[in-house]
Amino acid sequence: MPTIRLAFTSAPRYVRTARLVGVAMARRAGVADELLDEVRQAVGEACGRAVARHQRHGVKDLIRVELDDDGPYVVRVIDACGAAPCPGS
Repeated sequence: MPTIRLAFTSAPRYVRTARLVGVAMARRAGVADELLDEVRQAVGEACGRAVARHQRHGVKDLIRVELDDDGPYVVRVIDACGAAPCPGS
């Protein structure tokens, strides 16, 4: 299956969309129904943290989410801050 890529500005309202797409992809990947709430929560927390980091440091770059169901289901949330402190911190 393909990798789905989302990109959004650091507005909290887009976190909900990322959660919905994350759960839809998890279903398609065959993740058990009893784990879907955990997927929803994990995607929401990761995206929410990325939004908060961008807002806190004034980063205007987009937050990217990659969802891959080729093999094990994997979600990557990539913010412009990376592992190092954001610019201006």
